[in-house]
Amino acid sequence: PTASATLTGVFVVGQKVGVDIANLSGAKVIYQWLRDGLPISRENKSTYLLKAEDADRVISLKLTISKAGYMTATQDTDGNLVAKTNFQIVGTPVITGILQTGKTLMVDVGKWDAGTKFTYTWIKDGIVMGSAKLYKLTRADVGSQIQVRVEANKPGVISLTVYTASVTVG
Repeated sequence: PTASATLTGVFVVGQKVGVDIANLSGAKVIYQWLRDGLPISRENKSTYLLKAEDADRVISLKLTISKAGYMTATQDTDGNLVAKTNFQIVGTPVITGILQTGKTLMVDVGKWDAGTKFTYTWIKDGIVMGSAKLYKLTRADVGSQIQVRVEANKPGVISLTVYTASVTVG
């Protein structure tokens, strides 16, 4: 049997994609989804939910088509590159703590998508001071503007950088 197969859907992490097959009257189809040309374990239905590990990879589908009285045929669809998705929940990071010498400040990142990991960059008067979650204030910080750059990362999601509001050390 001969058939024409085209992948359908939006190729972004978290979306379900499928296949449109023409000229299949009476044929049986076996599906095998492929990532970069290699079979994806246990993904053998006509639809596939794109996962984080599919980001920046090419997804395609191998079809095995059989029909009584015909030779079995295989066909690979053209592949599509999977894009990362955006964060669904984005928090507003805030510097917390007492703004005086000897005290330690930290960042409350707020609510984000589950599984999000963060990196922190403390900035004093425009100069990078460190990259820990905590920042201990010294006499040299008095009168300075402190801000934190927070980078949010999650597999399959476009990384996002946000900044806290600046605070002045008293």
